[in-house]
Amino acid sequence: MISLHRPPANMIECKNWHISYLCERLREDEREQFVALFVVDAFDAERVAAHLIGLTGPRFAVIGADGMPVAAGGFHSVQPGVWESWMVGSAEGWSTHWRSMTKASRWLMRALFESGARRLQTHALSSRTLAGEWYVRCLDLKLEGVLRHYGRSGEDLSCFGRVRED
Repeated sequence: MISLHRPPANMIECKNWHISYLCERLREDEREQFVALFVVDAFDAERVAAHLIGLTGPRFAVIGADGMPVAAGGFHSVQPGVWESWMVGSAEGWSTHWRSMTKASRWLMRALFESGARRLQTHALSSRTLAGEWYVRCLDLKLEGVLRHYGRSGEDLSCFGRVRED
């Protein structure tokens, strides 16, 4: 069982350069998601990084053994009591640090609920089945529905959420 009482040892405060670094190294399925949701012709790491850096709210970075970021994520408020997650990660990050990424995410989710959040949510292209499985199995989110033909080229978008009472 993942301990929620303290963050993982390799979780640190997220700096803007962590996000920029990771946007340059994103996995292909995450790049596809940004293209579909930003409604752009091609992935632009600088544009995505600027967007994520501009989001306000708590955020973290997970650092690899070499001291470089392998993932960064956080939550931003979409309305009072409702927070939406975001995360960027390298392929190496997901393959070797998924437990730390899970622990960091769950730690932050718990902190948000303890500070008054009533709902946490995220969205992912429905084709990103491994991401969806991670949201459900590891973060205890529920698949709440699918926005059919939502993306730029008609991609389906899965909606996941968790409320404080869950």
